[in-house]
Amino acid sequence: MRLLSAKTGIDSRSIKAGRLKQAHFTQIHDAFGEIYDYNLWIDDQSTKLAEVVSSCRIMRRIKGCDVIFIDHAGMIVCDGDGVAEKGNNVSKTIKRLQRELGIPIVLLSQLKRDAEGKEPNLSDLRNSGSFEEDADVVMFLHRDRITSNGNGGRVDERAPQPAKIIVLKDRDGEIGEAPALFIPSTARFVDCERT
Repeated sequence: MRLLSAKTGIDSRSIKAGRLKQAHFTQIHDAFGEIYDYNLWIDDQSTKLAEVVSSCRIMRRIKGCDVIFIDHAGMIVCDGDGVAEKGNNVSKTIKRLQRELGIPIVLLSQLKRDAEGKEPNLSDLRNSGSFEEDADVVMFLHRDRITSNGNGGRVDERAPQPAKIIVLKDRDGEIGEAPALFIPSTARFVDCERT
């Protein structure tokens, strides 16, 4: 549903609730055709670290994927005596796998709870030591949660919201920020130039 919403621009809540206009059905039909032709594979069954590794190998070697996204590190079940050790195992294993497969692997991670309401930094990554050390690039998507327009009125929660991409580590390039927009209706971050 999120792919359809992102591809068509139709509000994700309308798709989920089935509140669609006749014109939406043509958009959805066309989007289904395009998405079907993508070399896109989703594995939502693998949860153990060994299963994730095996699935990634299949995606690369048999299905020919050029990039792998893992959402997210905290959902992977693995051995270890504590949260930090488990995070270390995940980080090191995914780094070895990336070298083996020779393609980018994007490992999403949550932030620590106390990172809410401020611009994130490297220490805000959960199990930050391992992920920060092993990653070639660390970037954050950030937006301030604005609930008031400054005049006492509420902000339209479905309107595009300013955001930014913050690159805090890049082994082969520069660090810095780039402006973006968050589109709540389709749960997308986009380049400012695209709106």
